[in-house]
Amino acid sequence: MFYIGIPTLNQYKQLTKLLECLNKSKRQPEQVIVIDNGGQFQTDQNNVQIYRPAPPLGVSASWNLLHRVTAPVDLILSNDDLTFPAHTLGLLLDCPAPFVSAITKHKNAWSLFLQRESVWETVGEYDERFAHYFGDDDYRHRMTLSGLSVETIQGGVTHHVSSTIKSLDLDGQERFKAEHDKAGQYFVEKWGSILPI
Repeated sequence: MFYIGIPTLNQYKQLTKLLECLNKSKRQPEQVIVIDNGGQFQTDQNNVQIYRPAPPLGVSASWNLLHRVTAPVDLILSNDDLTFPAHTLGLLLDCPAPFVSAITKHKNAWSLFLQRESVWETVGEYDERFAHYFGDDDYRHRMTLSGLSVETIQGGVTHHVSSTIKSLDLDGQERFKAEHDKAGQYFVEKWGSILPI
């Protein structure tokens, strides 16, 4: 038994493609849970539960919420703009590592990953002050300090070009850039260094 958790912010076309991809998976989740931070996503799929938080959550807070509503069952977290072969979820679930990622061509371990309950218990929740940026880097460092590492598999994941940032107008992109810079500053204040640590 396992769950799939997907945060999204207005990337509904790509999210629909991901759900179609999940329907073809050889291993089916008990439920797919979508954190819809845009509040407009609709689907008629019976196994999809939608949370529409108000106000919208950042990525780190979305991951934490997904964990809270699924723990202690295995939780696979996914970006909203991925596709992958039918066997990929099985590769993640069959790997005994506590944290395993089906890496993308961009080497982003936090695009499609299984984070087991033992990791949450050891490392804790994601730091929600990293709303959209550096939250994965912060968590990886905390894992390292706890003696944990990221196991990776070649899962055939395709990461599409539906970046939320690229879809924003100029004002929106400037706000996101300011948030990125603020998160980077907080990372330095927290750890005394910018990446890599």
